[in-house]
This record gives sequence, C-alpha cells and structure tokens, in this order.
Amino acid sequence: MKIRLIILLFCVPLAAFAVPDFTRYAFTLEIKQGNETSRSGTGCLVKSGNAIYYVTAHHIFSDMTDKQRAALVKIISIVSEANKQTRFYPEAFIPVAQAADLTKSDLMVFRMKPTPSLAAYTVALAAEPPAKGEIAYLAARVPGRSAATYPLRVLLADNEQAEYEKIPGVVKYTGASGGPIFNAKGQLVGTYLGRSLVKADQPDIRCLFGTPLVSIKSTLAQVK
Repeated sequence: MKIRLIILLFCVPLAAFAVPDFTRYAFTLEIKQGNETSRSGTGCLVKSGNAIYYVTAHHIFSDMTDKQRAALVKIISIVSEANKQTRFYPEAFIPVAQAADLTKSDLMVFRMKPTPSLAAYTVALAAEPPAKGEIAYLAARVPGRSAATYPLRVLLADNEQAEYEKIPGVVKYTGASGGPIFNAKGQLVGTYLGRSLVKADQPDIRCLFGTPLVSIKSTLAQVK
C-alpha cells in the first residue's frame, strides 16, 4: 500500500475563530544521561488494542539503529508539554517497517508501561482523514515558546499534486516534529513531519507536511 503525505499550511488567521487547546495531549521525549537532560520532538499517546503507545517522528533519531533506539527505553521518559510534572515511562521500543522513508511512515513508536493515569492523556484516532480545506490543529512546542495549538488548513491529500500558498510571517518549527494533528473533534488525523522550502527563488513560499492518518493506523495495526 502506498502511503501519501497530507500537505498542511499555517495560513489561518488566529483571529478568525477560536483555536481549541489540545496541548494536554502533546508530550516530548526526555533523555537523561548522568547529570545531562535533553528533550527531543513532540509526540502523543495513542491506544491500540490493549496497549498505549507513544508515537513521535522517526527522523528525530534517524542517525540511530533500531538497537540503539531500543536502548533509549532505559534512559527516557515521556513528559507533558502542558505540565512538566506529568511524566510516563516506556517499556519497549517498537520497530516500524519503512520508518526511514518519509513518504511511507516517519513514525517512531514506544509501548508504554501501564499506569492508571495514562488513559486520561491518550488520543483517539479519527475514523476518516481530513478533507481538503478542513481546519486541523497541531499541538506542539517550538523554540522560545510554550506548548501551543496551531491552526492548519489541509491543502492536499496527494503528494503527487501538491499545492502551495504563502505563510504570513516566518515561524521556526524545530521541536514540533512528531506533534499530533487533530480535527475539530480532538481526534488524531496525523503527525507533523516537517516543512519544506519548495522554491529557492520564492523564499516566502513554504508548506508543512505530515504523516497521514492511514499510515498511523497501518503502523499501529502491525504492532498489536
């Protein structure tokens, strides 16, 4: 099955409507080695079958082997972006087929240790992907800012016929990789993958793209 990217754009005026707050469901992966602590990317907790998984972007640790990623389980925790006191721990790294191929997955998955409060922070998968023109919402943390929910407009669900439009202003998105993308009902429809400068002669043209719902569902179905 061919996985297609969902193209997204930060082009919706914030004043045009009330933006829901989905930051409760945004988490980051914290690594602690000795006295040093670092955080990488954004992700979310998703229930599949009888287990709960932390889903984030594979490219955050693209320089690692699966063996090295599995070793991360001993030194990482999953920390809430909205409340740093909320913290959970993984019990296993789950290898994902073709995760390194950005057109097919870019998902990194950890199975979480069962904890009573974990369920309160999990997100539900949407039944259907978003339609072109629909408003979606990215919950993530970007440098110099607290976690926030960013409105997006879905431009296209086919990476072979991409459309691009201007983004008002320039915003850095480092740290948002793997961030959950929701529909208006608060259901997961994708995860943030990255941004692309599509025309060197037009630096104000940028698009944002993500791993689509079909890829997330396919991946989680395989790890049951």
